Amino acid sequence: MYVFLKARGPRSTFQFDATPEERAIMGRHVAYWAELGSRGISIVFGPVLDPAWAYGVGIYRVEDQAHMERLVAADPARALLSYEIFEFPHPVFAPALAERLESTVP
Repeated sequence: MYVFLKARGPRSTFQFDATPEERAIMGRHVAYWAELGSRGISIVFGPVLDPAWAYGVGIYRVEDQAHMERLVAADPARALLSYEIFEFPHPVFAPALAERLESTVP
């Protein structure tokens, strides 16, 4: 199953004015999701610079909704971010990416 995740920071300007402690937490956040990418779970993720409120998005391959909720609960930035998780039922991938995804097991 694939899911789309939207993560919002604690304030609209978060990506531009995070404190040193918040930046350190976000560094651990990126490392966490990147490591899950090496296991075929994180497909793509990163920031979106929406002028109204910057946020992060990601596409993930998980067993089920509960699996995604466990991953979010383990995110080092869970205390800073609020999350919205949506099922992504019919993703269409570029052929090279589809082949790579087929060769990994989440």
